[in-house]
Amino acid sequence: MAFLNIFMLIGLAASAIPLLIHLFHRQRVTTIDFSSILFIKQLHLHQSRALKIRQLLLLILRALIILLAVLAFARPVLEGPMVAWLGTGVHQQTAFTIILDNSYSMSAGGRVGSPFTQARKAAQQILDRMQNGDEGLIVLTAVPVKALPERPTTSLDLIQTTLSKIEVSSQTGNIADALSLANALLANTTSLNKKVYILTDMQRRDWQALLDTSSAFNIDPSVTMFLYPFDAPDISNVSVDAVSVNERLLIRNQPEQVTAIFTNHSTMPIKDRAISLFVNGVKRDSRMISADPGKSGTVKFNVMINAPGRYSGYVEIDQDDILTDNRQYFNLTIPPVITVQIIGNSESRYFLEQVLEPSGTLQTPIVVQTASAGVLNDDQDNAPDVMVIDGSVNLSAIQTGNMERYLAAGGGVLLFLGSGIGRSGYENTLLNDVFSCSVRGRLGSPGQRESYLSLGQMDLEHPIFTIFQSSTDALPDAPRFYASYHLNTTEGTRVISRFTDGAPAIIEGGKGRGRAILITSDVNTNWSDLALKSMFVPLMHRSIKYLHAPETMSHKEYHAGIPVEHFIDWNTPDTPLNIVYPSGNMTSVKPIIGNQGASIIVSRTEELGVYRIQDGDGVLNEFSINPDTAESNISIMSTQQAVALFNENKPHIILSTAMSEDGLDKALLQSQQGYEIWKSLIWLVLLLVLLETWLTRAISHKTAGESV
Repeated sequence: MAFLNIFMLIGLAASAIPLLIHLFHRQRVTTIDFSSILFIKQLHLHQSRALKIRQLLLLILRALIILLAVLAFARPVLEGPMVAWLGTGVHQQTAFTIILDNSYSMSAGGRVGSPFTQARKAAQQILDRMQNGDEGLIVLTAVPVKALPERPTTSLDLIQTTLSKIEVSSQTGNIADALSLANALLANTTSLNKKVYILTDMQRRDWQALLDTSSAFNIDPSVTMFLYPFDAPDISNVSVDAVSVNERLLIRNQPEQVTAIFTNHSTMPIKDRAISLFVNGVKRDSRMISADPGKSGTVKFNVMINAPGRYSGYVEIDQDDILTDNRQYFNLTIPPVITVQIIGNSESRYFLEQVLEPSGTLQTPIVVQTASAGVLNDDQDNAPDVMVIDGSVNLSAIQTGNMERYLAAGGGVLLFLGSGIGRSGYENTLLNDVFSCSVRGRLGSPGQRESYLSLGQMDLEHPIFTIFQSSTDALPDAPRFYASYHLNTTEGTRVISRFTDGAPAIIEGGKGRGRAILITSDVNTNWSDLALKSMFVPLMHRSIKYLHAPETMSHKEYHAGIPVEHFIDWNTPDTPLNIVYPSGNMTSVKPIIGNQGASIIVSRTEELGVYRIQDGDGVLNEFSINPDTAESNISIMSTQQAVALFNENKPHIILSTAMSEDGLDKALLQSQQGYEIWKSLIWLVLLLVLLETWLTRAISHKTAGESV
């Protein structure tokens, strides 16, 4: 026998109260000399003995009443072989959790016959089996998992109302987190019989976290688990996984390329499926795609955007069995100008100015400013979008520190290495902090022409090099580098181009929100003839645009359900900020000021689409929330594989699909862990109270009769 409220057993001491009262009130016998009463003694002897027996019975009854009442409140439970005999056919008080998979893969097949529709119906049937006194709740698997209500409740009507309002989400699912939450909530209940019902489509992605942590996953082995698998066979599903802009030269009235990645998750090939690009709600281009089962592909759209401003759009594929992953949103900002500040000697400034501000009708929206290294002595109030640092510049520790803060706040830096590095120590700080590298030594000698290095390997997928994808391995009119610096790299160094001898030539780095590109030689013609070659123009333009890209297009992937921290340029602290959700609802938000600038936290991101940050009546910034298309993979776990995950913890698992409704009801009863007898004890206490009342009255009448 076990007790669910063991601390109530302290009350057993109260069972001694009737004995103490009996002893306290027992009459003391006093001997008085009197005439012969022999006949009187003989007359009442048998009556006195009977009265004492009744009083003793009354004492025992009162002690038992208190004893059994205390035991009832302690909730005793019979365990072992007695349970099968006593518990069969008798529903015991139960604490339960219904784990309902509401990840978006549960919407497969449409609203009527989807796994979610089947699962919600099964959840209602589970609630119908519950009785008054049972307590439970629903745990949703969509990330982040949550319980409805937050704590177990005995109000079955509340749980049923909550169930009727639950819909499929736009998020992925996590069975492991849902089980952990259910286990923790059930641990706080006092019911001996605890049950967890898992209603899911068995999508492998949702079980992945449990697969990865099965050896460390812990669930109370006394909990009985019921697994309800639901599926939608013959699913046809294609997801749009990502959208990006192939950044071209910043030349007005030239088409941009928008690239979308898609995946066929079906078991059958797809052919000639329509996929379209929309910008500001208007269809701008359309293509036809085909793919074999399990294969991904890319599709490119052409779009021309002439006017500067903020644009939002999406790439959408034709309808299939899962609609949530058919659309991928993006935001694009075309700035009116990009300000570039060039810090360096006159020769370098001349070449860069000629390239970035060419004369003629085709003009890039770039405004070039020139300055000395002294501008870095303090933080700039009107910082440029991109800084270009010539290799002749000698930076002090204060100046490099200010440059790193500029980067962290979202600025862009294009840095050349030249003669200035020999007169400063920034290679030990700036290069390490921003580019994860250090200077090993110099290769070649400035001014000589006998020996040189050429660009060899390039990451042609990088935005600044994609324009050279059609070129051969040897670049036409390749530049020569007569002097450069050899760098020590680490695992964190991102080398995007190397010289023909394998030494790093161009490195990408960054800090905080900012990007940086490092070229290990200089623009100065004594160091290289890069400025005299045809590739210099596209290389500089694409580098400037790439370094300005955090303002041009958000490359971060924000997924539904995951809180978002989004950085903003906020210079009006007296003006309130609001978040406008894709549905049109609006809520106020308070910015957080940190080392990387101002940011906002958006915790509610269940809606898919474009979120707008408004500063008063104007739009300050935008970002998009998209589905995590890992949920689009419709491969499933078998029930045997799922059950095997719990072998180490040994919970009792029942497969609902393996039995009929009657068999399931019987399994529910047989899965009970014990038979609570507190109700029987309460009835016994009531019976004893009635017996004690009758006996007390009988003794009172007898005593009164004798007195007469």
